[in-house]
Amino acid sequence: MRALFLLLLFVLLSSKSLFAVDDDPILVSKKMGLIAYLSTVKGLAEMKSLSLQNQTALYIDDIDRQLSEKPSPDRVATLQKNKSDRLKKLSGFTAGYLIIKTVVDRFVNQLSADISTRNRLSPYKKLNRFLRSDKAGKKIRGRYATYQPEFDRIDGLLQSYELRTFSSVMGGPGLGDIVGAVELVHTMFSEGRAFRQTKVAALSKLLESCKLKDVTGGKIEDKAEK
Repeated sequence: MRALFLLLLFVLLSSKSLFAVDDDPILVSKKMGLIAYLSTVKGLAEMKSLSLQNQTALYIDDIDRQLSEKPSPDRVATLQKNKSDRLKKLSGFTAGYLIIKTVVDRFVNQLSADISTRNRLSPYKKLNRFLRSDKAGKKIRGRYATYQPEFDRIDGLLQSYELRTFSSVMGGPGLGDIVGAVELVHTMFSEGRAFRQTKVAALSKLLESCKLKDVTGGKIEDKAEK
């Protein structure tokens, strides 16, 4: 319950500004534990995806408005190029988002399977301790060493797609971001109450809530045909 309280506090303190400028949200979440880490990965990826989609939709609408005013041929060419470039940027991140989602889903599915098969929390506890004491060069040893490459892949993808430094262009989370965070924390507290009775089942559900949503949509890309 203490860890859940810390995560709620983490979300509330970030409402003014998603993360402090000098803080790496991933490092902060790792110090809190595995659930905080996975939920931070989920939040950052989903918020950037939705943010890029919203920005791109507004940008394309503006370009289409300018094109409807029948500008000069040179201006038309410039606007069309700008439109294409912006769609390519969104498409590139969408592809990255789907990769991140695949890796996180695989991680969560395997961990859930391990704790369910053994009917013990030891796999989770081992990985949780590793994250909270994460030091440069430290690797997971023993039975759960196979999880090390997954952590490395996730961290690498976060770096590649600039999620560790992402913050909303609005200066803080929007309504959708806040609702998503509240839903996640509510799930955590709800499951936390049942944790004493069915620990393995509760943890599996909690891990499931850390999977990334399918927020890629595809509607914006359809505008490329216009």
